[in-house]
Amino acid sequence: MANLLARLLGGFGQGSKSAPIVSQSGTGLDLRMLLPQSTVDYQAELEGKLHLNSLLAMGVDYFASNIAMSPLIVEASKAEAGGVRWSPVDGHEAQERAAMPNPHYSWSRLAFGMAQSWLLDGNVFILDWPSVTGGSNGWFWLPHDLVEVHDDQQSDVAAPQDGSRLVTYYRYYQPGGGYIDFSPDVMIHLARGFDLRDPKRGFSPVKAAIKEIYGDNVATTYTSAILDNAGVVSLMFSPDMRQKTQVIIDKEDAKSLPDQIRKFFTREGAGKAMWSPVGVQVQKLAFSPAEMDLGPLTDRTIARICGAMGFDPMVLGLPSANKTYANREAADDAAYTRIITPAKEQWAEQITVKYLKQKLGEKNTRIAWDNSRVPALQDDRTETATVAALLFEKGIITQARALEMIGDPFDEENEVNIFELQSQAMGGGDESQPDATEEDPQELQDEAKTIADKLRKAAAIRQYSKTS
Repeated sequence: MANLLARLLGGFGQGSKSAPIVSQSGTGLDLRMLLPQSTVDYQAELEGKLHLNSLLAMGVDYFASNIAMSPLIVEASKAEAGGVRWSPVDGHEAQERAAMPNPHYSWSRLAFGMAQSWLLDGNVFILDWPSVTGGSNGWFWLPHDLVEVHDDQQSDVAAPQDGSRLVTYYRYYQPGGGYIDFSPDVMIHLARGFDLRDPKRGFSPVKAAIKEIYGDNVATTYTSAILDNAGVVSLMFSPDMRQKTQVIIDKEDAKSLPDQIRKFFTREGAGKAMWSPVGVQVQKLAFSPAEMDLGPLTDRTIARICGAMGFDPMVLGLPSANKTYANREAADDAAYTRIITPAKEQWAEQITVKYLKQKLGEKNTRIAWDNSRVPALQDDRTETATVAALLFEKGIITQARALEMIGDPFDEENEVNIFELQSQAMGGGDESQPDATEEDPQELQDEAKTIADKLRKAAAIRQYSKTS
């Protein structure tokens, strides 16, 4: 297994092939894109370095940490008179695979890689690495900027171009050189919408903020350099022509003077005095930080980059110029609603199709999430419990459905409503069950509307409302 991982993440030799799923050969890849109304190739400047931007790194960490708190689960459907009910499946292959993707890392680390690729690139590549016995060696996250998506036949593992597939093979470029081609059958590709330049791939809004990211890097470099120079901006030294006698600076003095200035006035030398043996005139070649006033520019850049990620700066612990939310908790709730929950729903939908249906051939299962440990959803869970209790008390839903709404386990014994339970407690039968419709019709209608409004607001039971 260690050898498999070394082959996957390290440099391959040009030896054996693993047909018909894997082939290896070739060289590296080159991706370049000029942005509209620009003569600078910002994409080339930042290629492979987006994750090194401190703002994006904080966003990825926030996104990944929230994703990792929701373990992946599998649910199975069951037809009922009132519709279809979904209930958790214990010990399902996909659920166990996600919990321990491979012998080298767990769900939280896989979730981090997936979150990073989704946020920065809009494409997540999970290799379901095949074993020689026909099973799987596990799920491995592949760096998005090392994977090409192909629809041609230029590989011995390419799927036939019969119109049934958008992608014929995936090409993974190894850090040590060369590449490996993988059949679509062993790749779980999660795509965020469509890249208009290449519809086989997804597209992240972060890519459209590439200028802002470049500008943020420049601003950070500038401020760091100014601090490193103890606040001294770029200077030019020339002979002081105001003196009565002509000043001549020889080449050796001209070479040594900048080094002396740097040595005496920057870093640990800040604040020291220096005597110059020659008369020189100093001219400033750049604006000071106060003159440039970078604050408004960097605030705008930070806001636009965070907006591309789907967050308010407040959730990353940064000051928010817009003051959109009253506090951090409100900003967290908005981030969960705007980016985290939609991402999880899209992942669940795509993994259901690509793995459960296409790979395993299952028709009545789906991917879902265990949100019981997510702080941002706890208020919704409390509201959901209140709504579930009210619906059960009025005889609108069974005990099993109420338990399902709050995420508690249930079985066939819970398939009773409150009137049946009351009858059983009194030792009676179904004939003693009260009529749930004896209340005033208008009052019942108003109460139902109130309940429906609460259901719409409860994000934790969106899954329930879809199947009810």
